[in-house]
Amino acid sequence: MRAQRNETRSPCEPISDRRCAASGARSVKLVTGHGGVGDQALHENSTTGNSIKVRNLQTIGTWNVRGLNHPGKLTILEREIDRVGVNICGLSEIHWKGSGHLLTDHHVVYFSGNDISSRTNNCVMGYEPVSDRIISINLKSSPMNLNIVQAIEKFYSKLESTMAKVPSRELIIILGDLNSKIGENAHQLSKCARRFGLGKRNERGERLLQFASENDLLIANSLFEHHPRRLYTWVSPDGKTRNQIDYIMIRSQWRSSITNAHTLPGADCGSDHQLLISKLKLKLTAARVIKKTRKLEVKDVLGFRLIGHNDALWDRAKSLIVSAVSEATPPIRTHKKQHWMTDDTFKLVEKRQKMKATGADIKDLNNISAKIQLKCRQDHNSYLRNICTEVEAHADRYESRNLYHKIRLITKTLPSKTWAIQDHNGQIVTEL
Repeated sequence: MRAQRNETRSPCEPISDRRCAASGARSVKLVTGHGGVGDQALHENSTTGNSIKVRNLQTIGTWNVRGLNHPGKLTILEREIDRVGVNICGLSEIHWKGSGHLLTDHHVVYFSGNDISSRTNNCVMGYEPVSDRIISINLKSSPMNLNIVQAIEKFYSKLESTMAKVPSRELIIILGDLNSKIGENAHQLSKCARRFGLGKRNERGERLLQFASENDLLIANSLFEHHPRRLYTWVSPDGKTRNQIDYIMIRSQWRSSITNAHTLPGADCGSDHQLLISKLKLKLTAARVIKKTRKLEVKDVLGFRLIGHNDALWDRAKSLIVSAVSEATPPIRTHKKQHWMTDDTFKLVEKRQKMKATGADIKDLNNISAKIQLKCRQDHNSYLRNICTEVEAHADRYESRNLYHKIRLITKTLPSKTWAIQDHNGQIVTEL
C-alpha cells in the first residue's frame, strides 16, 4: 500500500548492532531475539488518529521469508507485498536480533515479526514482543479493535496467555509458520478445520488442532476449496513434497468475516514458502443512525435550477467548485527515496517471479536467486563506495552538516541527546 510520508525517520530506529551481520551458524534462526515488552504506543487518538475499517475488505497474510539479512531482500519483499495488495503481513524467520520497530521506504516493520504499511501504522495502539517466536499487535479499527498475533512453532502455552489479554469482544487473528500438518482429513478429527486440508497429519498438526479446539478457533486456509497449488505453503528442497505448514486462524464467532484464504504462488521473495493471504470483511448488523447533512443555501433557486438544465453552465459551475476546493486544500508532498538497487537487479527479480509463476524447476530458481544475491551485494557495495566518496569531499570542504548526514545514512544510528559530556575513556566530565 502506498502511503503518505510526512516523517523522515522512525521515532525509534534501531541501531546497527540489533541485527545479525549475516545469516549463518551464529545468526538467530528465529523470528527475533528476546522477550519482554518493547515500545508501547499510547492509546487514544493522540497517538493513533486513524483506524482500520474492517467493514471494508482487508487483506492479511503470513510469509516465512527465510531471513532478511541479505542486501536488498527487504526491498524485494516490500515490492511483492505492495504488488499483491497485502495490508498486513506477518513475517516468520526474519533472522533479526532484538525487538522493536523501524520505518522503511513504504512500511513499518515490527519485530519480532509483523510488517505493515505506513498507513496502517497510524492505527497501531501498541505491540508486545512476547518471546522470540510470538508478537502481538493491537490495531485501532472500526467498529472494534483488531489484534494480530504472529506465532512460530508450538509455543502454545505463551500463545494462550497472549490471547487471554485480548478482550473477547475484539477481533483476533493468529497467523504464522506453525510447522504443523493438519492433513486432508482434519475435519473428521476436529470442528476447527474443514475438509480442504492438505498432506498427511503429523504430531504437531494434532497439537495445533487441539489448541484451536480449546480456544474456539477456525483454521481459515482449510475452509475454502482451491486447486492444490493454492493450498500448499511449503515445497521440499527436492520439489516433490508440498504441504500446509503456515496457517491463519480466527475465532469461530467471526467465521463469516473470512471471505477467502489461499496462497499466492506467483509472489516471490527468494523463499521456499508461499505467501498465504486471507480476505477479511466484518459483517455486522447495527442500528442505522440518520445524520442530518448540511445543505448549501441557494438564494436564487430559479437560477440554480436553470444551471442544472444547461450543460454549459453546469460544467462551468462544477469547474469553479473543483478549482476552489483544490486551491483551499494543501497539496500532499511525498518524498520518494531513491533506492540503491539498479534496474538490472529488479529485472532479474521480475524474471524469477515469472519463472516461479510458470512452475520452473527448483534448480533454475536457485540459480537465478544466487545471481540476484550477487547483484544486490554488488549494488550495495557500489552505493557505499559512492557515499564514502561524498564523505571525503564534504570532509575536505569542511561541510560538517552534510558530512554528518552522510555518515548517519551509512551507520543508521541516532545518537541520544544528553547534557553530559564524556571523554575518550567514557567518563562523564560535566554535570547538569
